[in-house]
Amino acid sequence: MRIVDVSGRQAAVKMLLEDPNTYAASLALIAFDEYEQDWLSWHPTTLSMELEEDFHAKIPRTTLDKLLAVNVILTTDTFYNSLPSFVEICNVMADNDYDPETFDPATLEEMAWALTEIFLLDPPDDMQNIFNEEIKAYIRRAVADDGLLTPPDILRIASTGDEADPSADFADDPEMYTAIWDLQKSKTADVENMIKKNVKALTLQLENLPLRNGSTKKFVEKVRGAGLLE
Repeated sequence: MRIVDVSGRQAAVKMLLEDPNTYAASLALIAFDEYEQDWLSWHPTTLSMELEEDFHAKIPRTTLDKLLAVNVILTTDTFYNSLPSFVEICNVMADNDYDPETFDPATLEEMAWALTEIFLLDPPDDMQNIFNEEIKAYIRRAVADDGLLTPPDILRIASTGDEADPSADFADDPEMYTAIWDLQKSKTADVENMIKKNVKALTLQLENLPLRNGSTKKFVEKVRGAGLLE
């Protein structure tokens, strides 16, 4: 049996594990630090029991769901090729409880944050072709439904360049055209600012995450290098 860690590290990790708002990236680094690659092959119940025993923590469903989402992303390609999986994981990464009996559409904001965090954890080699066409169409529809001509940068992976301009119908009314265009830009800016706010919070969380082996410095540098903190 592992010797109980009574240091500040155990208390700090326990607090993160029990907090439903802890980012998936932080949870994944905790799991890798404690169990290396082994946890990726464990049953969810086993993972939950190990974490509870090793850190004397009560693991909320949201924490476990985030770790399972990371597992799926790292060990399969279903996130990129299955629309239901894509939607579910986007919801989970955005702190929503996963209910397999209920379809909960992923919003623009949820998709934008999920992709940001996932690409920081596991950057794809070919960003533009990583998703199948069904998922790209879903992202484009969400962008269109929000009335955006220019999607947030992270969601441009689904853009075809031929999307209709929602303000075009008002081209003969300069005042209305300008108002709609400004609204589009404002909505896009809101999503971009949400991403920056979350990245800043994630960076702070990682900087204060005590690992048993090594440190989070390299991952924090990757986050900072992504240019999302300006």
